[in-house]
Amino acid sequence: MEQQKCQFLIRCAEGHRPEPELPHSFLWPGLLMAVQAGAELVVQDLLPRTQWTQEQQVEMCQLAARGGHWRILEKMIYEYYIRPASEILLEASKDPFLSTTRFASLTRGLDLDVCEVENGMTPLLLCAKHGFLSRVEWCLEHGANPRTTSRSHQTLLGFAITNNWQELVERRLSLLVPELFYGECHSGRDTGAHIAARLGHWSLLSWLLNCTPAGAGAAAAAVNVCGFNILMTGARKPQFYASGCLAKLILMGSQPSLASHRNNTAPMMAFAHECYANALMLLGDRKSTRLNSSHSSVSRMPSSA
Repeated sequence: MEQQKCQFLIRCAEGHRPEPELPHSFLWPGLLMAVQAGAELVVQDLLPRTQWTQEQQVEMCQLAARGGHWRILEKMIYEYYIRPASEILLEASKDPFLSTTRFASLTRGLDLDVCEVENGMTPLLLCAKHGFLSRVEWCLEHGANPRTTSRSHQTLLGFAITNNWQELVERRLSLLVPELFYGECHSGRDTGAHIAARLGHWSLLSWLLNCTPAGAGAAAAAVNVCGFNILMTGARKPQFYASGCLAKLILMGSQPSLASHRNNTAPMMAFAHECYANALMLLGDRKSTRLNSSHSSVSRMPSSA
């Protein structure tokens, strides 16, 4: 009997449709094996013949979600009225091949604020982390909490700025989570302005500096780091934004310096001088075209900047 059962499970995993007459004890293990393997025809054959408990149906749905077998999961939900646990959202939020339409159909009615035990990431944060803007918008429209923070202090605002989702930041998050614009919003140390400057998102940084208090909560030392990052990464981006943002930072008291940074290169220094000169010209000061290299006039900038 055991040998026959093993052969049956192997056939299920390989996608071979089972015989009409089978021992009852074969059905549940065979169904689990087919779900895990993504064998749709076998699942379709065994579902109406198998009985399961509430705990078993949760296990079955989680297996389908972990394997990314979303059509099988849809069949369970809409044809057999199996209600999955909200944890399937965590798997669905990471899958790059899942359409937003299918994501919505699978997750409707589940708890959008369920979180991973080990790191506190919610479906909303996972979608943002993996760059799925349309899923983020769907979650927000259906009641996901935009203030959720992971155990490592990651936030929706931090991911949105990282992904350069300027429209989402301006039109929605500025209204939904205005308090996050006042201070650190990512990994317990970065302000929104820090992130935008480091990644060279000049248009978004310009909006942050214009429209949020103190440049998204940047204190004097933080402003210096923003100016530093503009100079170091601006060569890869349009200089117009780099110079304009740097001018705003200078008005806020920034005195960016490259003198003590170990990664100085001739091309980067040349661009930095040009960018700084343009920023001063935007401010109407055409006299100084050199970077301030004084160690005493700026806070020491961290090497990770």
